[in-house]
Amino acid sequence: MIPLFKVRMSQYAADDVKKVLASGYIGQGPKVDRFEKMLKEKFGTDVLTVNSCTSGLDLAYHMIGIKTGDEVISTPLTCTATNSSLVNRGAKIKWADVDPVTGCIDPNSVKSLISDKTKAIVIVDWCGRECSDEFRYISRQCNIPIVEDAAHVFHRKPGGYPLHNWYTIFSFQAIKHLTTGDGGGMIVPSDQYERAKLLRWYGLDRTKGESFRCSQNIKEVGYKYHLNDISAAIGINNVPEAEESVKEATKNAEYYDRNLKGELKFVKLPPLEPLSSWWLYDIRTPKRDEFIKFFTEKGIMASMVHARNDKHDAFPKSYIPLPNISVYDSTHCAIPNGWWLGPGDKNYVIDKLIEWDRKLESEIR
Repeated sequence: MIPLFKVRMSQYAADDVKKVLASGYIGQGPKVDRFEKMLKEKFGTDVLTVNSCTSGLDLAYHMIGIKTGDEVISTPLTCTATNSSLVNRGAKIKWADVDPVTGCIDPNSVKSLISDKTKAIVIVDWCGRECSDEFRYISRQCNIPIVEDAAHVFHRKPGGYPLHNWYTIFSFQAIKHLTTGDGGGMIVPSDQYERAKLLRWYGLDRTKGESFRCSQNIKEVGYKYHLNDISAAIGINNVPEAEESVKEATKNAEYYDRNLKGELKFVKLPPLEPLSSWWLYDIRTPKRDEFIKFFTEKGIMASMVHARNDKHDAFPKSYIPLPNISVYDSTHCAIPNGWWLGPGDKNYVIDKLIEWDRKLESEIR
């Protein structure tokens, strides 16, 4: 089976982790500091590490002050982790539609939902594609915080960071381009960095000596969301691996595009955008569930990866029609695109995708 995901791990990570384990100190320490410096070089600004993207999102929601009854505009086309903290905080989620081509949240749909009660807007860089630049203007014009779920991303944002009233959250989960085993990172507004640093560790300043737990007055209750040195040691060694992973996934996407354009009548390819981390290569096809079965029988893994959140009983339903996401959710499917694919694998995937398209053509006729 050609896998859809595969862990990319540096050959040097195990030795570094072994040193941490033998050091007698495995919590948040010098490795976390070093890892954050590497991320700062990558993204051009301070990156605060956390123990998961989910924790980072929840911390951002806390910092914005989202509480019971607050209106938050979000997309249902994402991992449930994007919106689970909003549900747990009692927020009133207003679902926005998506762009029918990219699957990213649609700024026009968002603008139609904004009211004087809107506390925040949550956007998701679906498959590794940047959401529309229009959200920068929406945030400034309406003075509404933006929380960017960048779990699928490992590239630097055009124009740089940090942005005004903008929180970007990355995932370093097991199968992401950059893995720390599990973990995440946050880029927050400059004036919120020190606050975020305290909140990830109960609200305590860990730089104030060994007795900081007993001597400090906690002014704002925080969380246990920090990264540890074991995970950081893995991450330090995997930053170069992640950069190569993005490059190879991009080349594979370009290879698919060159060899499939003009060959497909019913299957739609994702847009070949100049800036994408290509964590997922999501095609759209009629009879998507049959396609997954077809690819599985051919020895190729294919999956939706995430279904729209508002299908779950635990999440609210949309009170307005979402026509684009209804079509997108019923047709989208990710196929293998990662660094592990050899030339033979890619050509085999291409051949089977063309075979599926021809099968659709014969059935429709």
